[in-house]
Amino acid sequence: MTCRTASRPTWFLPSVVFCAVSLPVAVSHLSCASETGTGAPAIPPPEPTAGTFENTAPVADAGADTLANEHERVSLDASLSTDSDGTIVSFRWTQRPSDAPPVALEGSNTVRPSFTVPDVMEDAVFVFDLEVRDDDGASETDDVRVQVSNPDRPHNIIMRVVRDWTSYHSAYGGWPSAVRIRESEWLKYFEAAIWEETDSVHLYEFDSDFDPLRGGQPGMPPERAVAHREAYRISRATGLPPAGSPARSRFLQEAFTGFAEILAARYPDSDHHFMYSGHGGPGGALFAAHMRPPDANRFLASWTAALGRHLGVIDMGGPCNKGSFSDLKNFCGYSRYYIASDLTNGGYRMDRWTMEKHRETDPEEQYHTLFSRLYGLREVLAARLDLRQLRYEYSRNDMIRTGTMQANYLYSCWRFAEFAPGFENFLDAVAAPYDYLDDLFEYMVEHSAPAESIDRFHAVTLHSVHNRDFFEWPERRHGILMPTE
Repeated sequence: MTCRTASRPTWFLPSVVFCAVSLPVAVSHLSCASETGTGAPAIPPPEPTAGTFENTAPVADAGADTLANEHERVSLDASLSTDSDGTIVSFRWTQRPSDAPPVALEGSNTVRPSFTVPDVMEDAVFVFDLEVRDDDGASETDDVRVQVSNPDRPHNIIMRVVRDWTSYHSAYGGWPSAVRIRESEWLKYFEAAIWEETDSVHLYEFDSDFDPLRGGQPGMPPERAVAHREAYRISRATGLPPAGSPARSRFLQEAFTGFAEILAARYPDSDHHFMYSGHGGPGGALFAAHMRPPDANRFLASWTAALGRHLGVIDMGGPCNKGSFSDLKNFCGYSRYYIASDLTNGGYRMDRWTMEKHRETDPEEQYHTLFSRLYGLREVLAARLDLRQLRYEYSRNDMIRTGTMQANYLYSCWRFAEFAPGFENFLDAVAAPYDYLDDLFEYMVEHSAPAESIDRFHAVTLHSVHNRDFFEWPERRHGILMPTE
């Protein structure tokens, strides 16, 4: 700018100059000075404008990871969280879904919340997420882990349910012979049978003296062999309503609730598991849909309420394809782990069957060995699936010849709880049609699901076995079917 006493001065670039107004002279009288002393005019710097302050986010500090014991009172501590240019106005703690059971976190909106460590049937890590927010609305997060060890290997109870395997009046072989070892130091089986012929449901406690082949002995009257089996019955519900009726579903729910309460009362400190060996389909129902999803929900809720904790595993790895989103949603609310498949299991045979191979790969029999040899339930269940993989290997040629796809999966129910809400929101937003037998992962990829949701899907499956490497599968399957609703 030319330094003149004028109302309209002229600009020069690129010099940086500062100008000052001489007061009380008229505005048109401008005195100028160059920073460089060359006579170039100077322009005063602009004053700061109100509202241009840039807030710095707070720093969240959830404290150091720690160790704890069962029944111990644990306090979390966010007192080291800071805000350099303001004040932290809120704290929010949430438990992250993991392999640890959920806890009641008291004071979840305070600096120092606390909880009591529950019974853990295996080593567990409780993960808590902290979010702090400052007085300008900025937030930051951190997490802390509390590791809890279970020094004792728990005793295990399995309720194994069967239906339609054999006639009530048949006392030779059948499902009573499927479990050769009923009880060991680590595991005890209880078996429940749904008898259509007598319109009743029975709970049995067999021991080593029970002989499932007694009916085959020469001269043994069938009624005596049946009486031998029924001598091990510890509970019975009679008056089974007709198949397909809501009344049947309610009857079964009440019967199995009664059975579960018996087991919880007798073995309150054992880890309880549920196994179904029978047909069925996806959708959250039990016993080939004879117990409908709401009643299945009530039965499992009653069992876990009587125990005061979740079941260890719900094992649906039998012949039915119970690996649907709806199944996991209905069953995972009451169990730490879930075993199932998105494929119909079976339809193949060993290339060279022997009794030794059958027993070697039979989970009902090998569970005793697995519980005695391995410490954590997750390791036991992964090894249980590996037995199925070995059976696949023994059947390789038959599977290749028939093109029979097979797979079994071990799911983390806590991880599913983390995945499910986001997937349901995604499903509602996409609103694209599907069939309930469609693969859930393929649906997510086709409709561009968020990366976070994809990652959470993969985290649900902890272990899997399959025969994909035997031949090229004609379908893309990843372990979970679409919802049935």
